Amino acid sequence: MGKLHSISKSIEMHDKHVSKGIHGDNTDIVRLLKQDFLDNNDKYKVIGFFRKSPGHYFLLLTILEHVIDHQPIKFETILRSMPDKFGSRSKIFQIFKEAVEEEYLLKRKNFKDGREQIYYPSDFFIDQCNQWLNIFNK
Repeated sequence: MGKLHSISKSIEMHDKHVSKGIHGDNTDIVRLLKQDFLDNNDKYKVIGFFRKSPGHYFLLLTILEHVIDHQPIKFETILRSMPDKFGSRSKIFQIFKEAVEEEYLLKRKNFKDGREQIYYPSDFFIDQCNQWLNIFNK
């Protein structure tokens, strides 16, 4: 009797949560995102690099916003826009450093303020991101 009651309770809980559900119109989006994750981390080295962690991925999206909006990519500005949960100052700096080492980003000094570093996306970064983003425009 106890086991049957437990199964019945489990089904009741499942039905309660399933009744809210995810709208069926989103099926194609979910499948596209899943397939993108499986296929494109290897196909696009830039995307794979920036999907190493939530901090990497948030940084990628933030950099893309800056590029699209023609805003300079400054470490301090990016750092201020990133929630603390994505990494400490040193962790975010390390991601930038690795991106420069991989030649996804280029680093230049600000001529007005020699202490400030400005980052630029490499042509490879731009090409890979454009190809990757085009997947979502189909």
